[in-house]
Amino acid sequence: MDTLRNLSFKNKVLFSTTLIVVLLGIAVVFVVQWVLLPSLTSELKNRGVAIAQSIAGQSRGYVLVQDKPILTSLIFDEKQLEERRLFISYILVLDDNQEVLAHTFIGEFPSWIVQANLLLPDQVRSIKSVTIPEGHVYDIAVPVKEGIYQIGTVRVGLNKAVIDRLIAKLAFILLGAISAVIVVGFVISQRLSKYITRPVSQLTHLAGEISRGNLDVPFDFGEKVKCWEIEKCVKTNCPAYGKTDRMCWFTEGTLCTGTPMGMFPEKLEDCFKCRVYKKHAGDEIVQLADAFSNMTRNLQVSRDELRRVYDFQRNLIEGSIDGIIATNDRGSIVIFNEAAEKLFGYVSEEVIGKMDMAGLYPSDRSQQVREDLNGEGYGGAGKLLNYETTIVNSAGNEVPVWLSANILYEQGKVLGTVMFLQDLTERRRLEKKVLESEKLATVGMVASYISHEIKNPLTVIGGFANQILRTIGEDAKSRKKLEIIVNEVNRLVGFLSDVRDFSKLSTPTKEMAGINGVLEEVTTFFAQEFEAHHIALEKSFDPAIPEALFDPRQIKQVAINVVKNSVEAMPEGGKLSIETCLRDDCIEIRISDTGKGIAPENLKDIFSPFVTTKPTGTGLGLAISQKIIHDHEGEVNIQSTLGEGTVCTIVLPVQYSVSKE
Repeated sequence: MDTLRNLSFKNKVLFSTTLIVVLLGIAVVFVVQWVLLPSLTSELKNRGVAIAQSIAGQSRGYVLVQDKPILTSLIFDEKQLEERRLFISYILVLDDNQEVLAHTFIGEFPSWIVQANLLLPDQVRSIKSVTIPEGHVYDIAVPVKEGIYQIGTVRVGLNKAVIDRLIAKLAFILLGAISAVIVVGFVISQRLSKYITRPVSQLTHLAGEISRGNLDVPFDFGEKVKCWEIEKCVKTNCPAYGKTDRMCWFTEGTLCTGTPMGMFPEKLEDCFKCRVYKKHAGDEIVQLADAFSNMTRNLQVSRDELRRVYDFQRNLIEGSIDGIIATNDRGSIVIFNEAAEKLFGYVSEEVIGKMDMAGLYPSDRSQQVREDLNGEGYGGAGKLLNYETTIVNSAGNEVPVWLSANILYEQGKVLGTVMFLQDLTERRRLEKKVLESEKLATVGMVASYISHEIKNPLTVIGGFANQILRTIGEDAKSRKKLEIIVNEVNRLVGFLSDVRDFSKLSTPTKEMAGINGVLEEVTTFFAQEFEAHHIALEKSFDPAIPEALFDPRQIKQVAINVVKNSVEAMPEGGKLSIETCLRDDCIEIRISDTGKGIAPENLKDIFSPFVTTKPTGTGLGLAISQKIIHDHEGEVNIQSTLGEGTVCTIVLPVQYSVSKE
């Protein structure tokens, strides 16, 4: 049964039709065997009876007079008449005493045959099967009567072999005809099954293509119709005009009646009456194919619309300047846009399906963010609005961000979470820069006031102190005190000069210069101090660095400030290294020493004005240096380890012409 169920539709039709033809053939054989052949045998027997009765009627008078020669001539003539000679084996005539009057046996007469089929007085005929040397025969006996008296008997022997051969021949003809019918029926069934199943097979193939996602499959069922040609329509604005890929009765808003016919499928009732539809309409297969075609067309439209929506949403997500991350209900990341890639330093393939958000926060922040998201304090339960936190990028660095998040629900079930992240690094840098600018502006105003109000009196005090020193002797008790006054006045005047320089730092005057040459001048300037403090100098200047636009005087001032700090950090000697290189269109200057280093608590304020660890320093050298580098659109960074030394890295962008500035 499973084998039959698994047969193709074509083979099922072929098998069913052939089975019906074969069963009909078998039924015909049974009819021939059990109905026709017995009827034919009975008919031949009846014919034998008729022959016997005919002979009995003709021989009545000859039996009365017992004219044996005439009777013999009569029965021989009857036996040889037409086709009788083929199936009549013998004829014999008996009188009322069962004495043989005439017979057709050529050889010895079998006397026993007289008793083989005796006719009783009341019988009108008797048929028995007997065997003679020539074979089996049907012996037919009929009475010869004169009035109501039986005066004799006529016996006719029908050759059973001839009858059987006749029946066999007839059966062979019938079986041949049946076989021919079966063969013809099989051929017709095969053709019919192909005709019936071809469209079904085509539909099956098309359905398979559709199930594999191929919606661009052609449907070629029924007669192709062009409604605009049939109706001689000139309404080119009709949505069905000139369209051969979709039937008009499946198209909405057609102008068949002069106005839009409405929505599908409500319009079908009117379309079924249209001659365009009637010309195309076929059997159920064609109608099924039309339904498939319309379904496929709708799927194409839906697929294209979904694709447009998907592409729009994807472009919206990928084009966002904010990092967008979405997780599923298990917390696994499923969306990670380009801005998120830049923010975290991961590519989406490293994150999607492999990480969750907990791995993107610092270890001490993940739980807090989760609690705040589920709390009410930042926009309601399941929401975070303008939430400030930090994330960890692929390099392990913490990055400040603004986070907005929302838990997504569907019918009360959590689908996932979507998050929008905005990098605050640049904002914090700008805020710090604004704060420094405000601080510097305040310092500048204070410095100008102090310089104006204090410098002049100090100059007068210093001048008078010097005059007194020149008028007193070397051994005077007050000379030492006057020298202290003069030194302190000079120190204060120097401090005020630094403050004035810091407050009035001019805009860089850029010109084409070589950075290596500027640094050579600095090392020459400090040569005597290096020797005096036992400092070993190592230089590594990249000769490939071209001349660039910068203010050589200001950059030299920066280098002097940094080298001076390094020299002061190595009072007992050490090693000073100055290196330059060209990296990513930027000049990198690296000045390192093996001095005593800077404590971590002091390092964070190293560029703040008036912050210093030296007893005689003003705390303005590095602040001035940072301002100069920033005015050159560069960066300066100091790294230091207490007891091991300090590294100052200066990065200046390379500019080759004034127009590029």
